[in-house]
Amino acid sequence: MTFSRARVISSFDYNLNGETLLRTMGAIKDLGIYFDPKLKFDSHITNIVNRSNKILGFIRRNCADFDDSLALKSIYCSLVRSICEYGSIIWSPYQSGHKQIIEKIQQKFLRFLSFKCSIIREPHSSYTPLLTILNLETLEQRRLRLDLYFSYKLFSGNIDCPEFLSRFSFHTPIRNSRSKNTFYLNTE
Repeated sequence: MTFSRARVISSFDYNLNGETLLRTMGAIKDLGIYFDPKLKFDSHITNIVNRSNKILGFIRRNCADFDDSLALKSIYCSLVRSICEYGSIIWSPYQSGHKQIIEKIQQKFLRFLSFKCSIIREPHSSYTPLLTILNLETLEQRRLRLDLYFSYKLFSGNIDCPEFLSRFSFHTPIRNSRSKNTFYLNTE
């Protein structure tokens, strides 16, 4: 597969031991993440939404007798939220439509939970009070937190990836610690 956002992709045949490797134009799955030639991750997001909805249906059918919000929260976090967060450092959506589709998964669970556990919520109102009651964050906030954890580990040396780290340049002022340009990205 050739990864490019260009309209016209230069095609080059790759050979391994005299055999020409076949080129694929569709999405491929590598370590649980679907990659397409333009690195848009539409197929991956569709996949995790479909899988999450199936598991939410499973939870609704098999936990019909549950009325403990902490038990349902634990089941949701372990079975559904883990799917929505796996590898998000790579595929994290930047389009608002994708963000909303993924967030609807958690909102669907919160509607189910408020019904099962008799938590009063106005119809068509914000889910923020439920998130507060359950001590949950939005999935977008969770992805941002995971990105920040990754950045911290990378910059503190807990992740050994000098190729990736070399793409960042830091400007550390010598005397004036109130400089506005503490960090900048080297675009060379």
